[in-house]
Amino acid sequence: MSMTATFYNNSSAPEVVNKQLTTLGTANIDITNGFVIDKPNFQMARNDSLLTANYMYVPDLNRYYFVTLEVENGVFIRITAESDPLKSFWNSIKTSQCIAYRSASKPDARIEDDKVLKKERPTIIYRKIGQPFTLSDQNNYILTVTGRGV
Repeated sequence: MSMTATFYNNSSAPEVVNKQLTTLGTANIDITNGFVIDKPNFQMARNDSLLTANYMYVPDLNRYYFVTLEVENGVFIRITAESDPLKSFWNSIKTSQCIAYRSASKPDARIEDDKVLKKERPTIIYRKIGQPFTLSDQNNYILTVTGRGV
């Protein structure tokens, strides 16, 4: 199956949505070795102007991919791709209504998040109870208090 793909040079980190992309060109690509939409392999005719590409968009699949290109037999370019779900599904993500479990800039104490360190201070209450203990007492005492404080 042949498709058209646009190749880019991506200078942004994978977790960035609005990636800094430089368009290198377009080419026809063919699926090879079966097909897995998240990690497909493609092949195309050699095009030296696209060899520095590290990112591509395939309109027929409606997906963006991180790619590695390798010249094979001097004639073909093998493309190893891995889907970029953040960029591919950004419009769906930003319009969905959900509870966010993590915020990079503003954590919420009401949402349990094991990545945010919380420091709890114990509440210590000192109260006098009757007569103080003295070393002259021949008996040993252990006082245990349970329940919620006042």
